[in-house]
Amino acid sequence: KRELYATHGVREFWIAEPEGRWLLQLALDGAHYRQVGLHSGDAAFRSVVLPDLEVSLEGVWPRLPG
Repeated sequence: KRELYATHGVREFWIAEPEGRWLLQLALDGAHYRQVGLHSGDAAFRSVVLPDLEVSLEGVWPRLPG
């Protein structure tokens, strides 16, 4: 999918793994994607494309029992 996204100019995308509670942030750099960050737990991060958008992972993951 990365090549397809790059061909169509998708400037940033995220891959989330709820069970492991991590999110990989990728940004288009020329014709390829580079890793911007690997965020985990309840971390907060900013979008590359929308720098005023800060996402807190605390509200993304399902609540753990207990």
